[in-house]
Amino acid sequence: MPEASKIVKAASAILLDFDGPVTRLMPPSVAATAAEAARRGLFNAAVPVPQSLKKSKDHLEVLRHAGTLDRVAIRMTDDACIKAEVAAAAKAEPTPGVREMLKAAARRGQEVVIISNNAPEAIEAFLNRTDLAGYVGLVIGRPPRRPDLMKPNPFMVRGALTRIGTPADGAVMVGDSTVDMQAARAAKVPAVGFARTPGRIKPLFEAGADDVTEDMAELA
Repeated sequence: MPEASKIVKAASAILLDFDGPVTRLMPPSVAATAAEAARRGLFNAAVPVPQSLKKSKDHLEVLRHAGTLDRVAIRMTDDACIKAEVAAAAKAEPTPGVREMLKAAARRGQEVVIISNNAPEAIEAFLNRTDLAGYVGLVIGRPPRRPDLMKPNPFMVRGALTRIGTPADGAVMVGDSTVDMQAARAAKVPAVGFARTPGRIKPLFEAGADDVTEDMAELA
C-alpha cells in the first residue's frame, strides 16, 4: 500500500523483524521440528510438557512456557531453540523483495536494525550466508535466557532506539506478526505490517499497524 511505503521512507531508522520480512525461517515442516526440539528441552530438564503445548508447532510458545519455570528449564529449552533456528537459517532463503528494500534503505542512508525473537546466532548466520549482512547495522535477537523479554515486550525495541540514538517517532517497525505491532505501539514507534497472505492483514491492523503491505519490494 502507498502509505506503508511513505512511512518507511520517511523514517531515519528501520526496525525490521527477521522471520517473515527477511526470510521465512520457520515454514510449517521446519516449525514442527523446532517445536519438538523445544519440547525435548523441557523433557531433558525433567519438566512435564503441558497438554496445551504437546501439539504446538511454535517453538517460541514452548520457550515462553519455559520462561515461567526454573533456570535449568530455560537454559535447556533455549539451547534447543537456538540449535533449531541455526539449522533453519542454513537453508532459508530471503523473502522476495527484501534485498531490494535493504538496498534502497542503504541508498537513502537509513539505519537498519533487525529486532527478532529469534536467536542472534541464527540471524547473523543467515545474513552472512545470503550476503545481506552489509545492509544491516545492528542485530538484536532475543536476550539469552530471558524469553520474558521477547516481543510483545518493548524491551528490544527501546534498546535498539537507545543504541542507535534515534527517537521513537524517527523510526518505523516492520514486522509480520501481531507481537511486532504490539511491541512497536508500546514503544511509541510507527509500525508497518507485512502480510504474507491476505488473511494476515486484518490482525496486523487490529494489533496497531499504521499500514500493511503484502510485498516487501513496495518498501524499497
